[in-house]
Amino acid sequence: MAFGHKPIHIGADQPAALITAYLANPQSTTSSYYAENNKAFMRWVANEHVRAQLGLADQVNLRQVEALLAGRHPVTGQQIRRPGWRRKAQGEPAEPVMTVHDVTLSPAPKSLSVLWALAPLRWQREIELIVGQAANSAIGRMFDRVPLVREWVPELNDSRHALAEDYVAIQAFHTTARLTRSKPGVPDPNLHLHTLIVGALDTAGQIKAVDGLPILQYRSELDAEASARLAEELRVRGFPIERRIEYRNGQPYRVCWEIAGVPQSLVEAMSARSREVEELKVIYREQMQREPEGPDWDQWFAEQRGAKSTRPPAEIKAAWEAEGDEHGFGPAEALALLNGVDSAVQARPQYRDLASPEAEQFRQEILAELNREHALVPVRKLAALAQQRAIGLLEPNVARRLVGRMFGARDLLESDRGEVTTLEVLAAEQRAMRAAQALLEAAPESAVSDTALEADAERRRAEGQPPLDPEQQRVVRLATSGRRFTSITGWAGTGKGFTSAAIVAAFAGQLERSFQHQGRRVIALALAGRTTMQFQADSQADEARTLDGLHQQLLHGSLQLTAKDVLLLDEAGMVDHHRYADFLEAAAEANASLVQIGDHKQLSPVGPGGLWRRTHELAEKHGQAAELTWVYRIRDPQERAATKEIRQGDLVKGLTWYRNQGRLQLYENRAELLHGMAARWRDTADPDALMVLDTSNSERDSLNRIIQRMRWEAGEVSDQGLLLASQREIRIGDRVLFNAIHQLERKEGQPRPRRVENGTPGTVVDLVSRERAPGLGVRDTASEITGAVVELEEPKREARQIIVDATAPLELAYGRHIVKGQGASANVGGIGTGLYTSREQLYTMLTRYKNGVTIHALREHVELLGLEPEQLDRLELQAGDQEPAADQAQRQQKAEEQAALETIAERAERSSEKQAIGEGATWKEGPQQETGWTETAEIDSEKAGDRKPVYQVDQAQLWRQERAQQQLQQRLLERESDMASLHLFNEAEIRPGQVVQYAEAVNAEHPIAKGELGVVWSLHRGGFTYDYAKVELVGGRQVMLAQTDPAQLAPPEVKAVDVLQQQPTLVQRDPMSLSALPLTNGQILQAEDRVQLQEAYHQAEAGEWGTVVDVDRHGRNRATMRMEREGRLVDVYSGAPLRIQEPEPEAQEPPAPEIQESTAQPDDVQPAPAAEKPAARVPAHAGRLANREAANQQLVAQAAEAARAPESSPQQSPQQQVVEP
Repeated sequence: MAFGHKPIHIGADQPAALITAYLANPQSTTSSYYAENNKAFMRWVANEHVRAQLGLADQVNLRQVEALLAGRHPVTGQQIRRPGWRRKAQGEPAEPVMTVHDVTLSPAPKSLSVLWALAPLRWQREIELIVGQAANSAIGRMFDRVPLVREWVPELNDSRHALAEDYVAIQAFHTTARLTRSKPGVPDPNLHLHTLIVGALDTAGQIKAVDGLPILQYRSELDAEASARLAEELRVRGFPIERRIEYRNGQPYRVCWEIAGVPQSLVEAMSARSREVEELKVIYREQMQREPEGPDWDQWFAEQRGAKSTRPPAEIKAAWEAEGDEHGFGPAEALALLNGVDSAVQARPQYRDLASPEAEQFRQEILAELNREHALVPVRKLAALAQQRAIGLLEPNVARRLVGRMFGARDLLESDRGEVTTLEVLAAEQRAMRAAQALLEAAPESAVSDTALEADAERRRAEGQPPLDPEQQRVVRLATSGRRFTSITGWAGTGKGFTSAAIVAAFAGQLERSFQHQGRRVIALALAGRTTMQFQADSQADEARTLDGLHQQLLHGSLQLTAKDVLLLDEAGMVDHHRYADFLEAAAEANASLVQIGDHKQLSPVGPGGLWRRTHELAEKHGQAAELTWVYRIRDPQERAATKEIRQGDLVKGLTWYRNQGRLQLYENRAELLHGMAARWRDTADPDALMVLDTSNSERDSLNRIIQRMRWEAGEVSDQGLLLASQREIRIGDRVLFNAIHQLERKEGQPRPRRVENGTPGTVVDLVSRERAPGLGVRDTASEITGAVVELEEPKREARQIIVDATAPLELAYGRHIVKGQGASANVGGIGTGLYTSREQLYTMLTRYKNGVTIHALREHVELLGLEPEQLDRLELQAGDQEPAADQAQRQQKAEEQAALETIAERAERSSEKQAIGEGATWKEGPQQETGWTETAEIDSEKAGDRKPVYQVDQAQLWRQERAQQQLQQRLLERESDMASLHLFNEAEIRPGQVVQYAEAVNAEHPIAKGELGVVWSLHRGGFTYDYAKVELVGGRQVMLAQTDPAQLAPPEVKAVDVLQQQPTLVQRDPMSLSALPLTNGQILQAEDRVQLQEAYHQAEAGEWGTVVDVDRHGRNRATMRMEREGRLVDVYSGAPLRIQEPEPEAQEPPAPEIQESTAQPDDVQPAPAAEKPAARVPAHAGRLANREAANQQLVAQAAEAARAPESSPQQSPQQQVVEP
């Protein structure tokens, strides 16, 4: 269950022949990724139109693959694709390349690969077929749904992504992983399918390049589609499936499944490559000090790849069996499990439908997960989530139909903007807005008098406190006006805490002057415990609670709100929908007064958000909203102006100021960036300097370790430390931070100590050993450290020290994540931007500092922004005041700085502000049909006549005849034999181009009946087994004819062209053919079939007859039939309850010729004259192509004549003779 994507640039350094060798050969002799040495199963991914246009044979020919990869027509050799240009390194000339995309799908879990490795040959073939079909179906859906090519739109003067009608790609099925250091020579089994996408074919026969970005964006849907389909197909086949959901950081991460019965120890033992990848990620993090993702990681990872094994398959198989025996699951146990699969399938397990318990489980998982982070999500996210949650529960098409029902039932709602929400989220938003409206319309409480406000101002002057500015005065008057709802937005550093204290003081002053002493209780509220404590300390509120704590106390009745209560909510912009709705309803029910303070330009909620902005706008309409804009925290007026530009959207202008002040530091990679931030921390000489990142936890830990080491080298922290369970180490003198709530143990007879809130900072002041209590310090180096003493920094509370052990949720606090930095304030410091730094995050990070901040970012080369040399003159450089070389260096530096800040600005424009649903949303009516919500647009376009043309019956018949001629010509030109003739064990000798007939039935991959005919294409040496011939049977089935098989030469009047043209019976059809659709009931559909529905299907009644007019295998993996009664078109899929009517035998066709008892050699066989048309084996429709058939008969005769010549004869080979068929 994995996805891989690698763009391959074919050029001088990586020629097409090397890529072709990689695809065809799954065993490598070198560590180069694209160089391998044994044949792999390959097939074209192209419809019949593309195959005809490119002259592609049904069987993949490596010369054709190489030509296509090089941009040439596979037959004519003409250039049909323009090269692109790629520069390997800065300053080097660009070289022409052809870019193709290798998309690797591995839908099979490791347990299935292990089972395949130990299974008999019959089971291996069946498992490979099911895996290949699942992966190919997902690839086909991507081709059909995802715009992969770019087209120029003159009206827009720009290009855009578009769907293509026809694609050409090559698939190769590989079965082993790469070698690892722990298991040299023996690869682990790993079933995976490579799809090398060459490009899209236009109507002129030219190949257009495919863009890799849409493929990467579709990767989760692609991987999940293949995995879900494979799991359901195997379950219906009788395999026992175990499904599980994996979690990361407490949140659902991915859905996995395995084959039950395969020991986990064996699965882990045969996953050496997976373990090695995880180890490489650790090494990469340590070496590069950044997360293993992106182009740099891809390049580094490619350099670490092991080679493919060069051992013979039999030796690898024996090694797998021995390893399985070591874990108690060898070939015998694998066969027993597979026999159980055969027994299970006797019970005829069915595909799960919409009424199954698994369907309801799928529905509940979608509703719980869809809006976990946003109130509105793009339709595309729902599509990806539906595919992922279908894994192990439902077949993907059934899952899509169920989502359609959820829209119809209004469980899901889609807006006219293409965004989706759930009814639950919409209800929460409506509850919150109704409660806010009720508070705004409620009767006011008595206002705080002007006398009280003036007295409070006088008190502040007497105490030496700064006075309130006009904006703050307006906020205090509004909040104490007696109105039940007031909303205040404040820019970062505008003194929101100071203003809150003035509001609380005004209420307190009113209380002291109240004759009845019935005053008002002020409760400080926030989302996080640490923020709540700080807010209470700043505002001097009577009480403090988190929103969750308030909800629980109200729920259990331990707290009652009244109309005299004032709820003061800080950081309201970070409150999600569900908490907001509960909180506002509680305030409205109690008729309490609410003052909310927030800023939508700073961080958003973790869950669905945006309600703060809606409620603030509602308060504005009622005159109950105010804004604080004067920034006090940032001392420099010019820096205040720069952050204002960033807040208001002009990021380039704001960031340019930092660059001009020398506060933009650029680095080549993340490792250098972290060391640069650490050096800046040291240079500030301020122990409270704050470094803020918005990237990963591991990168933040790396920065903290670097600073810790600097302090250790300076003697500022102890030599010894406490190693925490998280593998972080804390030493005496370290600044630390609690990253979760920490409960302290209660001593007997004493009340439980106050817990430590998440986000509380502190300093390690001592260490504790097993032998000694606190006081160890740095003196005792022999004792084992078991704990540490941390002095906490809690807002305006008495200092306290606590003892923590190795399980404490602590981290070093020199560098913090922006979420922990919200609300923090520091004198100086630095910020490190990342790939996903948003506008809100950038603004929040820059506004934490009083006396300056330095921005640390990666260097972006000039060419990334398309800056030409003459554009460097626009960067305000002074000419003529330096030496030419120094001037050019400065120009280059300025250009790189400009490129970097513009890149930061461009990425940050992707706002992270979360949007509420809002009043203006228009909801689409949910699709009621069970065709599935993702099919809606397609159904509408078909009704409008915008349907892709299907092959009619007569067209398909004509095409098959023409195709038979082309196949024969192409195959004779392409065959690659290892020998001139092959002697069978029954003394018959066969050569390429001849027709053979089976004297007995053979149970091969495609069962062969007695008397069947086949055309010999090529002869090959067997290596470990017998020599064999590649033979194509009627219906396009490809088989290997071994020396031991009971086959003879057919009578000379039976021609190869007749075999290729012959209409296959139902049992002769090839399930892997792109012109055939295998059904789950064992039948195989193809065009022209007359079929009858056994059950009602897609609004068609049971018993209705229809004719198959099209099979779309590479795209939607479906067929289309025209119903006889009304003539309407109905799409059918693999689970359709159809019965195919057996075609009546053609009256003009005599019985197949008898097998000759004599063992006539090829020299005795005289080919029929080219102009003769034998009476036997001639289809009734063949007369229309008599001239073409005569020419092909002559071609067969020439090939047979050439094949009789000795190998040493100077006579030309058939390939040389037939240049123009």
